[in-house]
Amino acid sequence: MREINWRELSIRDYLHMLNRRKWALIIPFVLVVGSAVPLMRYMTPVYQASTTLVAEEVSRGNVLRGVAQIPVPPGEGFELVQQRMMSRRLLMQVADKLKLREYLQGKQRGEIADTGFVSFLRKKWVTLLEKLKLKKPREEITDEDIVRYLRDCISLKRRSRVIEIRVLNSNPKLTM
Repeated sequence: MREINWRELSIRDYLHMLNRRKWALIIPFVLVVGSAVPLMRYMTPVYQASTTLVAEEVSRGNVLRGVAQIPVPPGEGFELVQQRMMSRRLLMQVADKLKLREYLQGKQRGEIADTGFVSFLRKKWVTLLEKLKLKKPREEITDEDIVRYLRDCISLKRRSRVIEIRVLNSNPKLTM
């Protein structure tokens, strides 16, 4: 049986091992950095804003400081409050306040630079479809487009009487 001779490794031994295995270290590093940089360049940043509302039946004594409250008439369900919050009338008021129609029309015309990889592919796909005459370019953004856009961006989560509103968007001004 062979006896194993354990000796302490010196710095020279470590440097020799690194020199022998340098390609095993360099190639994965170059591949990771080489694939991460273009991905980071073309990924669309996503901004998130959230708020919490408490839905309570109307009474005089139930005031919480620091928390937004929605007055709920007695007997009205919280589902109805959520429906009201996502109603077309309220969403159009939000769209008018944010000047969302102008934003979406500018984005459609390409005036607003969107560096996201997905939007880059989408633009190329739409351009290809328009060249093949399979899709007509849209001239005007309708109210339905705006409502659909807002409903896609906003999500409501209900936990008992607490309603959490989350907004996800690639534009930080629209997220706030």
